Amino acid sequence: MDLWQYWLTAIQQTLEVCAVHLHLGMGLADTVMTLVLRSALLPLTWTWKTISSASSTVKVVPSM
Repeated sequence: MDLWQYWLTAIQQTLEVCAVHLHLGMGLADTVMTLVLRSALLPLTWTWKTISSASSTVKVVPSM
């Protein structure tokens, strides 16, 4: 439970820094943070899809 609290606190502080210190406002700060996180996770998503596709190809090839 403590880990979840630390994670939420980190998100809240990051949003506050973007909103207050960078003068973005909470709405734009939320949008920017979402885009940054999605961009950071994109390579992991591509890797997961590649591994998943390769494993499904291995299952199909022996039956041919």
